[in-house]
Amino acid sequence: MLLACLFFAAILGLLSHAGICQEYAMAGLEVWFYHMIPALLPMMILSGIVIRMGLADRFAGLFAPFLGHICNCSPSACYCIFMGFLCGFPMGARTVAQLYEAGKLTKTDARWLLSFCNNLGPAYLLGYVIPLLGIQSPLPILLGAYGIPFAYGILMRYTLYRREKPNNCHLEHFSQEFSEALSDSIVSSVNGMLWLGGYVIFFCLWNLLPRLFLKQSAAIYCGILFEITTGLKMLGKQCPILSLVAVSFGGFSCMAQTYGAIQNTDLKTYFREYILHKMLLTVLTLGYYWSLSLFFIRFSLIR
Repeated sequence: MLLACLFFAAILGLLSHAGICQEYAMAGLEVWFYHMIPALLPMMILSGIVIRMGLADRFAGLFAPFLGHICNCSPSACYCIFMGFLCGFPMGARTVAQLYEAGKLTKTDARWLLSFCNNLGPAYLLGYVIPLLGIQSPLPILLGAYGIPFAYGILMRYTLYRREKPNNCHLEHFSQEFSEALSDSIVSSVNGMLWLGGYVIFFCLWNLLPRLFLKQSAAIYCGILFEITTGLKMLGKQCPILSLVAVSFGGFSCMAQTYGAIQNTDLKTYFREYILHKMLLTVLTLGYYWSLSLFFIRFSLIR
């Protein structure tokens, strides 16, 4: 009933405030076209080729022997960690789903990887968030953004998600020729970018409701929960700690993108589990930045 009321209010808002809705839709298109496509589409295509040609294990073997030892995981899992931390939402979840479908990951490994390796990418953090907030010393921020999830992943590996034997995997392995892998990867990646754009625009439009029913300051704070990029842009430098914690959470748009990445697999039944892990990581990140703000006195990292 509540959901129906929300959508009814959203429809009324679309009809009565078409100009404002157009602004939010344009903001979503801008995020998608100028930030997501250049950052994600090339990596989607390349990663799709690597997975379809069955090269993920060999690729990971070039850089991840130490990582595999620390995390007690296979080369395929190392590849997911690499892509998840390097490329950001939703590449971590997308790569996990693809390798799980290809039979390279057990269900336990896939659930473990989803618990920590689906974060906003460093290119986004260094290229957009840190300049937006005017941060002078990015190293503590990078440590919080990626050190906390990595440490959390190691903890989960040796507690809740202990490694299974490899023979528990599926047996449907990709092994395509380059030309076929390239074609399939391009088609899949372009389709993926289209639905990502739809998610971004949809959640940008939800910023209309707080703007209609709440004060301007409250509406801005609510906006960061829907779509992270437009929310950060609206919030600016008003509350750096909130912005950095929101980056860890990712917003409802990133949550929906993650579900979209795994919805064609049985991993979707563990989506609530993923949300729980994301909330725990957000709390840990809040504690880290709060401690940092106390240590540096009113977050003196930021002018």
